[in-house]
Amino acid sequence: AEVEEALAAVERFESEQMAAMLELDSDEGVGASLDEQIAATALQLQRATEEVDGRMRALTQFSDSVVEAMESAAARRESAQRALELLSAEQRRASEAMKQTLGSALKAMEAMQGQWDAAVSANAAELRDLRVDSSGAAQKQREEAALLERRRADLAAQALALRALAQERQTLAEEEETLRDRYDQLRNRRLAKLRPTAQTSPTTQMPLAEVAGANAEKAAVALLRFFSKDRNEDGA
Repeated sequence: AEVEEALAAVERFESEQMAAMLELDSDEGVGASLDEQIAATALQLQRATEEVDGRMRALTQFSDSVVEAMESAAARRESAQRALELLSAEQRRASEAMKQTLGSALKAMEAMQGQWDAAVSANAAELRDLRVDSSGAAQKQREEAALLERRRADLAAQALALRALAQERQTLAEEEETLRDRYDQLRNRRLAKLRPTAQTSPTTQMPLAEVAGANAEKAAVALLRFFSKDRNEDGA
């Protein structure tokens, strides 16, 4: 490529620039003399020759480097070829040794195959027994879990009933206290109303006051029992 480009530059110079310089305009008589044109042409030709020489030297150096690289690559390829041949021979020897080893191992494995078959059969039988035991244990665990769940539900219901009973007893105690307070207030009011009459006729009014107080107390107790019975029936 470098040589072709240099030759093309010389051809362009000879066909274009040199022809233009040598052409004389006889009509106008303008331009340099023939000697000057020849000198300029010779100078340009010398420069073109030097450029071609430079390109040729570069091409020669490039060719030398290419040849040197190819020779180096060939030397490396030859060395690699020898190494591959050695590796191939070593691989062949290793393959033969491995073939013998594998043959011995195969014979040993064939001898042990019966033992493996017996072990597989025994393990299969144990596995079946284990699955049966596992199924029974799982069923038993499910039954125990269901029983525990029922017990837990019963305990939760009992705890809820105890909380309701405690709350009911607290409510009854509060109502009993309220009834007692009301009974005391009613008794005090009744006694206060009966005191003036009792002061005028103590022999006749005092028994009446005691009877009225006793009746009021009995009524309050009966009312309290009624409410307690009603609460217990609702709780049941």
